[in-house]
Amino acid sequence: MEMTLLLISFIFHGISFIVIFLLYQKLKSATEAESQFEKRISEVEDLFNSYLLELKDENKKFLGLLTHLDHLHQDEADDTDQATYKEKQAKVREHVNVQSDEINTEKSFQYERQALLTKAEKQVENNSLEKIQVKDNIDTPSIESQIMHLYSTGASIEEIAKKFNRGNTEVELIVKFNSLNERINT
Repeated sequence: MEMTLLLISFIFHGISFIVIFLLYQKLKSATEAESQFEKRISEVEDLFNSYLLELKDENKKFLGLLTHLDHLHQDEADDTDQATYKEKQAKVREHVNVQSDEINTEKSFQYERQALLTKAEKQVENNSLEKIQVKDNIDTPSIESQIMHLYSTGASIEEIAKKFNRGNTEVELIVKFNSLNERINT
């Protein structure tokens, strides 16, 4: 009788050690996954910060251009030739429209960044590290996929930007994001 109780005790001790070991392994894998996820978040934040710094530089150049164009505008107001003045004014408006489109793109990226960070924070809180999947429309490829296709065939960022009437920084950001996603998924 004592032998049976002793044997049952050893069996329960063995089972409890196995369960403790399995729980320890799960905890360890969860903490590793969380640290990798936080690393990915910091990489994305660094990428956004570099993009914003590039945008600030472009905005400074744009403001300098506007100042220069304002001086030209004042000089042109003195000229009697209205045709050249109107042509230059149309070019200025076109350039301002392109720059305002880039600024609007920056704002949309900031909203997307905030949405991604909010989703990431919720995932960390729930300890559920799901992969975010993006479904592309098979019939019409997105601009991003077209940009990546041209980039993979060897086209430069400037050529791609001209083809899609986008800014160099925007095309460069799309290429960086997709290469970052490829690195994360592998």
